Order: sequence, then C-alpha cells, then structure tokens
Amino acid sequence: AWNTAGAIAGALAADLVLVRHLGLQPPYLAFAGLLLAGGAWALASESRPLVQAAALLGTAAAAGALVPLWTPWDPVLATSGVHRYGLEWTHRLEQPLRLASWLREQRTLLFYREGREAVVAVSTPVGSPRSFLSINGKTDAGGGVEDVVQQKFLAHVPLLLHPSARRALVVGWGSGATAASAALYPLESLECVEIEPATWEAAPFFAELSGGLKDDPRFRITFRDARNHLLRSPGGYDVILSEPSNAWISGVSNLFTREFHQTALSRLAPGGLFGQWFHYYGLEPRDVKVEIATFLSVFPHVSLWLAPPVGPETGVKNLAADLLLGGRCEEQPLDRPRLERAFADPGIGSDLRATGVFADAPTLVASWTMGREEIEHWLADEKAFPRGLPLNTDDHPHLEFVAPRRNVMGPARAARLATALYGEMAAAAGDVRPLLTSAPAGGAAEAAFLRALADRYVAAVQPERVARALDTAVGVFPGDARAWESMGSFALDR
Repeated sequence: AWNTAGAIAGALAADLVLVRHLGLQPPYLAFAGLLLAGGAWALASESRPLVQAAALLGTAAAAGALVPLWTPWDPVLATSGVHRYGLEWTHRLEQPLRLASWLREQRTLLFYREGREAVVAVSTPVGSPRSFLSINGKTDAGGGVEDVVQQKFLAHVPLLLHPSARRALVVGWGSGATAASAALYPLESLECVEIEPATWEAAPFFAELSGGLKDDPRFRITFRDARNHLLRSPGGYDVILSEPSNAWISGVSNLFTREFHQTALSRLAPGGLFGQWFHYYGLEPRDVKVEIATFLSVFPHVSLWLAPPVGPETGVKNLAADLLLGGRCEEQPLDRPRLERAFADPGIGSDLRATGVFADAPTLVASWTMGREEIEHWLADEKAFPRGLPLNTDDHPHLEFVAPRRNVMGPARAARLATALYGEMAAAAGDVRPLLTSAPAGGAAEAAFLRALADRYVAAVQPERVARALDTAVGVFPGDARAWESMGSFALDR
C-alpha cells in the first residue's frame, strides 16, 4: 500500500508541481537525496535510535556539502542528441571530452524549454539561417530542405487525393509546416493535436513555415495525446495527417500500431483518407516492411508515396528517406485536371514549388510508387520472417522493441540501407496511369506524358522506372523520336 501510494504521489508531484515549477534537474537532486536518506535509514534500521539519527544527519551533511559543487547542466549538450547522433561525430572529434565546447562552436541555442512531456529546443547551425526543432535531443522538424519537403509532402498528397475535404486533423505540430500547407486548401476546420505545449511555444522560430496559421479562424490546436484525442473525438474527419516522431521512441510507437490505425479509420468520414508519415532511415528493411504490413492490415485501399531525394540535377542527391502511406475504405483516383489547377493556384502551387522538388504536376505524380497490389507483391518477398511478417500491435509492439537497436548503427551503414531500400521500392513500383483520371490514352499524347514521367524518375534517381516509362512510350507511339532519343541517352548514362 505504501509503495502504491508513493508511486501515485511521486508521479503527480513530478508532473503537476516539481517539473513544472523547478525544471528537471532540481527534482532529480531532491529524489536522489530522499533515496540516500532512505538507504541510510535502512542500513541503520537494526541499530540504536542514536545511530539511525546519526546516519540521517550524516547523509544530510554530505548532501549539503555537495550542494555548492552542483552546476546546472549544459542545455546545448543536453539537447544535442548524443544518443542519436554521437556515432556521426566520433570521426570529427579528436578529443571526445571536448564535445560540449565543440557543439557550442557548431550551433546556437535559440530556445530551451523543459516541458511536461519532453525537453524542447530550437537551435541553428553557426552561419546558417535555418533553425531546427529537437525533442529530447532528436531533431524532429526544421527549415532544412529535406525537412521542408516531407512536411509539405504529407499535407499536399492526401488533400489532393480527397476531392472535397472540409475537416482535417493534423497529429503533431512540429514546425507547423504541415498544418500551414493543409490550411491552403478550402477547409472549413483544421485541427492540430500536440502532446507537448512547449513545441507550440517554439512556433515563432518557424514563422516562415507556419505562416499566419495562428490567426486563421479555421485553425484550432489541442494539447493532448493524439490517440486519446481520437478515441474521445466524434470523428467525421475527411483527412487525418499523422506526423509524430520516430517509431522507436516509447510512447510515440503507440501511434504506429494496428489499433491506432483502426481508431483513425473509425474516425474518418465516408470517403475520408488517413495519411501516415513513416521513415526508413536508421532502420533495417524488415522493420519498414512490418509497419507497412500493419498499415495494409487495416485499410482496404492503400498507396505508398516516396519523398524524392533533393539536391542538384547532376551529382549526389541527399535522400531524407521519408515515405507516405495513404489509407482509405474507398478507392479514389487522383484527378489530373485538379492537380494541374492546384499547381496553377498562387497559394498551393507556390507552396509546392517552395520545396525545390515539386515543380509541376508530373513531379508529384511521379512520387506515387505502389498501390495495394504492388505492396503485397513486394512484401511477399521478405525472407527474414519464415512465418510471415509480424504486425505491430499494442500487445506485440514489434517496432518499439526492435527499432531502438538500430540507433547504434553507423551512419555509413544507415545510408547504405536507406539507399538500397529506396531502390528496392522504386524497382517494385507500379504503373501510376490507372490512378489518374483524364490521363492521355494512346498516340503521341500518351507518349509525351510517359516521357515527362521518365524525366521525373531520372531526377528521383529511379532507373528501373525510367526504363519502363520509356519502353511504354515507344510501345504506344513508335514514331516518338524524342522517346527513342531519351532511351539512348539513358542507356548511355547507365
């Protein structure tokens, strides 16, 4: 009974009083003192009362003597994410004990808040105008090119797939870029659910990404756990966009289970769509396939979209290794004329072009990679699980226990795995034309459309799709000289 009462009182005191008013470090010291005192009392419990009193007084005196030596921890070091990025720094530091001073030379801390759920920080690299949001040291959003692409990508694809979305929910505020992109569409209400209020406090540092969303009368933010929020919600959402942190983080992993996806599906309006961000950096391929198989087990109609690599037209591109899973009950094609109108729209079009990747409608179409049939065929080749791919469920949270082990993966191996998996998914990709309405059929028009797709696949570094698109182009219109020329140039480059 005492143990239970203490556990309850300690949790309430930490959440409601200590961390909120004192921060994280002083309560640590207070609890350490209590444990030391309790240990001293226990050691002296069979002694005379005088000895017990002396033990407690000695412990108190020792703690008091150490207090002047206490110094607050370095917020730059504490928010650097050594657990996540340390392996990337080992080759850059001749003296590892200089890590704190080296980090202060590399970055400037703009914001630091010890919130109820996490430590939130905003920093900027020295000499760079870009800022980055970190949660418990893990970079989760920011103004980097790769971050901007995936944050906007997650909003635009589902809202372009839905013919007339009116209510939307965004899971996770981050930098606000996803919610701001969603607000460009003619929604009647836009809701965001965020578990940590300190993330919202950091919003002014990303005003160029979130825009004037805070003043938009359609927008409302709720500070609550997203899963409980959906369970308590009456539903009726046309689009739900889920962009939490990584699946290897305890607590966040609950937003990638089958049961969460089932809850989200139950809160969609008829014709609604659920968009799930997922990453494949720092993971083994089989981990990614487990999450995709879990998603596939819930939603009848599924599509997989790959965020393209960014960088120069020629040369090495940077692969952020992000993907989008779209799930719904009804099959819904992508309206090509509507897509063209979106790129012509001053707000939506300029926001898409601001990514530096999605310059026109074919670039967005080219990011579609697989439908349900292609995904099932791709997953069937997995040999790592002889009994079949497990599902990530509440009772068997596969990713929560497996994915954290990948954090000790060296950056070179992580990059090789991500690049290989990107190529594997691109090689397994299907034909996007059945997804499109009003796609040109036959003759020179269809060949020109396929050539345009091939050009985008070249930019996305997907050679198998380039070859298939050009082969199909000369198949539907053998007289297309430009398609033959592209085939020759592509073959020569390869």
